[in-house]
Amino acid sequence: MLTRLLGVLLLVRHAMPAASREEAPDTWALSTEGRAEARALVAALPPDSLLFSTDERKAWETLRGSSEVTRDPRFNEIKRRGEPWDVNFRERRRHYLEGTAHRGWEPQAEAVARFDAGVAEVLQKWPTVPVVIATHGMVLTMWLVRRGALAQAQAVHFWSALWFPDCFLLEGGGQSMRRYP
Repeated sequence: MLTRLLGVLLLVRHAMPAASREEAPDTWALSTEGRAEARALVAALPPDSLLFSTDERKAWETLRGSSEVTRDPRFNEIKRRGEPWDVNFRERRRHYLEGTAHRGWEPQAEAVARFDAGVAEVLQKWPTVPVVIATHGMVLTMWLVRRGALAQAQAVHFWSALWFPDCFLLEGGGQSMRRYP
């Protein structure tokens, strides 16, 4: 478990993808609007940041254009095997964030543990360098709850209010956060 953050940790929810029923979500590229918003976000990041992302295209494309982006599947979104493409996806995700275990979905505790392990390793290796991690809404929200930066009762509201892209600076050992910049 991560006990303190020595350097700067910025967590980014990816920019708006060009969603398509014909492609798997992990292959979605950014939309035209998403690319423009990602460029603006990258311009606001500390210039000496180390950049990490999930191995999903929309996440690493969000940080692309700055410097090298290291892809790490520990920062991936919740694995949701068999999630249907329909109008109820938000409701299913809300229930998941509230603690419901969906068949075929990665258990919440496992997702948080893998994300936490990735953050801990990165911060241990680079304790004094600004670190930016591009990730996804649900895993980000659950990890923030686990860190104490977000109350469980606030999780669904936080998740549903996330922007494309969105960025948070974690402070105080990961116990508090604020939107960045």
